[in-house]
Amino acid sequence: MNVYISETAKADLREIRQGIERVVPLRGDAVIQELVEHCEQLADMPLRYPLVLRYEGRGVRRCVHGRYLIFYRTRDESVEIIHIVHGARDYDSLLFPP
Repeated sequence: MNVYISETAKADLREIRQGIERVVPLRGDAVIQELVEHCEQLADMPLRYPLVLRYEGRGVRRCVHGRYLIFYRTRDESVEIIHIVHGARDYDSLLFPP
């Protein structure tokens, strides 16, 4: 199964890196690498994480990596990473804005 990181999720990763590098300049790349590796591991067992209750009709699942939430859905033979956000953020408005 292939893992596809959406443009939105790539923008999330850039934002995460910038936030980390403001505090710990040399840590940003390592955190991003860890998140990407976790995303890639979803190819092995994409259904192991629960559906997000409010978005179960859209097939959105969520897994946790440290302080970050990875939102994704499966499509045929691929995993689409939708968003990657810090767990303290209000993710409802990010996932599917009105």
